[in-house]
Amino acid sequence: MYMRKKQFKDCVFRGDRHTIKAHSTAIIKHADLGDNVRIYEFALIGFEGFQYIRQADGTLISLGHTGRCFIGNNVSIHQHSSVGRGIREYEVINGKIYRNTVIMDNSKIDSYVQVGHGVIIHESTLVCAGVIIGGHSEIGSQCYIGEGANIRNRIKIGDNVMIGMGSNVVSDIPDNVVVWGNPARVMRDNKFH
Repeated sequence: MYMRKKQFKDCVFRGDRHTIKAHSTAIIKHADLGDNVRIYEFALIGFEGFQYIRQADGTLISLGHTGRCFIGNNVSIHQHSSVGRGIREYEVINGKIYRNTVIMDNSKIDSYVQVGHGVIIHESTLVCAGVIIGGHSEIGSQCYIGEGANIRNRIKIGDNVMIGMGSNVVSDIPDNVVVWGNPARVMRDNKFH
């Protein structure tokens, strides 16, 4: 049930291709994959994201996605999760930065998670089931994001942050704190470095 050649479209394998395990129902495209990557059933990697620009006459046009997904070493992406490809490799449009999507080494993405376009998830971060991460957000290293949390687009979360289950993150979060609530607020220091 693992690894069919045709399930990889426009992919680059940065390590030993034989250490990548992708279920036959997963779809992977526009991705650069590291060593020991695990992609489970019905995961979707490198999909065209949801980014529109409103014109002066009110019509909406798609910005179009030409970026990629970079998946680091020892990353797991579980069932029914999706990871959007970047809008551009790196470009500034109307004062906003657009970039590739990156999931760095040793991070784990649970089931039913949506990672928006241009998101960066740093090393050793755990993202639990049902989390939504809005486009162009950045998650620090060694973070824990609890089940069902929502992170608004263009949010920056520091290193060693714990986000409680069901929280709605609508503003940037500093390093080494625990947050929860709607909207998420800093509740205490995170002493587990």
